[in-house]
Amino acid sequence: MKLNKIFSILIIGLLSTSTWEEERIEDTPFKRDYISDKDSLHIAKKSIRRGNRLYKDLEKYGYSEQVPRIINFYLKANNINPNNAELNYKLGRTYMETTDHSYAAKHFEKVILLEPTIEDDVYLLAAKAQHIAQNLDRAIELYKEYLNTLKPREKKKVNASIQRYIKQCNVAKELIEKPIPVFIDNAVALNTELDEYNVVKGNDDEHIYFTSRRVVCDCRATDNAGLHFETILESKKTDQGYDTPAEVEGKITKRNQHRG
Repeated sequence: MKLNKIFSILIIGLLSTSTWEEERIEDTPFKRDYISDKDSLHIAKKSIRRGNRLYKDLEKYGYSEQVPRIINFYLKANNINPNNAELNYKLGRTYMETTDHSYAAKHFEKVILLEPTIEDDVYLLAAKAQHIAQNLDRAIELYKEYLNTLKPREKKKVNASIQRYIKQCNVAKELIEKPIPVFIDNAVALNTELDEYNVVKGNDDEHIYFTSRRVVCDCRATDNAGLHFETILESKKTDQGYDTPAEVEGKITKRNQHRG
């Protein structure tokens, strides 16, 4: 389970000394009127088309094993024209699927300077990217700016979540000023090299439940990257720690079912 990643996202942060106050930039399309070099324009358009074909999976499923290729195609076009809002947005979205969240933040900030209304979630994604990249003051600004873009009814729906993110940033800033020594170690029975997340403690204080992509049995289907699809595992606390997790039997459909 990637506890160190979760810990860094929610608690630890480094205050950025950068200034984010910059003037708006003109959104530049990939057209001959704006890019005079015919060959460069051809290369850029071709790269965008190839990147877009792969980007469709990211939009549809929320992930893609082709993320490095998408970034390479988009960067080739971005090097020719760095001032296109749509391309910067897609680069930001794609970088959010990597560990390079500072790059995601950079491209989302560029979108804000170019055309912040190109998508409804620009400020939110920019805030999350800065949050994970540990630019906490800027993240707080962007979370608040995102709320300001919403209509009252929409704001009411998401306000609690956004306030929680802002609180996480403020707690992180406090811990930076007064750091506390912490040691985090893997639980041998629970942790593997694969993704494990969304831990929930059972009502009986003995069971925990979490989502995992570990190999439970060879009968389970895999995605295009060869990874097993997610399953929910259950582990019980013993005198020696937690026992080996097992797949939850049946369906979890009712409150208090499976002690969860």
